[in-house]
Amino acid sequence: MSTTGEAGTLRRAIRLPHATAMVVGTIIGASIFVQPSEVTSQVHSVGGVLLVWFLAGLLTLIGSLVCAELASTFTRTGGVYVYLSEAFHPALGFLWGWAMLLTMHSGIIAAIATVFALKVPLAQVITFSILSGLLGYTFMPINVWKFRNKWPLGSIRRGYEHPFHPLPAIVLMTLCIATYFAVYLGYGRQLLAMMAFYIVASLWFTVHRYKYVRRGDQFTMPWPKPLGY
Repeated sequence: MSTTGEAGTLRRAIRLPHATAMVVGTIIGASIFVQPSEVTSQVHSVGGVLLVWFLAGLLTLIGSLVCAELASTFTRTGGVYVYLSEAFHPALGFLWGWAMLLTMHSGIIAAIATVFALKVPLAQVITFSILSGLLGYTFMPINVWKFRNKWPLGSIRRGYEHPFHPLPAIVLMTLCIATYFAVYLGYGRQLLAMMAFYIVASLWFTVHRYKYVRRGDQFTMPWPKPLGY
């Protein structure tokens, strides 16, 4: 997919749905497991709770509009660092950058870790992460078999040829299948949820994004090629 537009500039491929999804994914985090209970413990009426959430959303909207105005004014990479440097002094931008590194982002990461340790069922989160990695291992032997079928031995020069092919691929696939079965016995719902997630994501990519991918570019672009190709 081409990422450049006219005059060597980046192509503006992000539209409203993509930007909205990015913002929602950034905002919704571990705090959702803590904030509702904290608000309801301090505000003892449904109307009060809704008012608090409305006012918080209004403040968030004001902040986002301010950031959007600044971003349209200073069209350079750097975010708040650029805004502070241009509006006040480069020293403030410098301090902001180090503060983000030493306290703000590190504090956010610590808060997220604390919330997940106290509020979130870690077994399910860890299981989902392991299953995601297991899915990657599952595709490895499949890719090996497809590669060998497309370029059989002797058709191109290889830097290394395993003497027992396809035994390693068969062993890896067998271990993956056995692991899937073991996980299904203990975490069947997580396994099915992961499969459903990746199926939906693959369908979305195929329908909405794959039409922009030019598969032939990987064979026509002037990349360094292995000896024998």
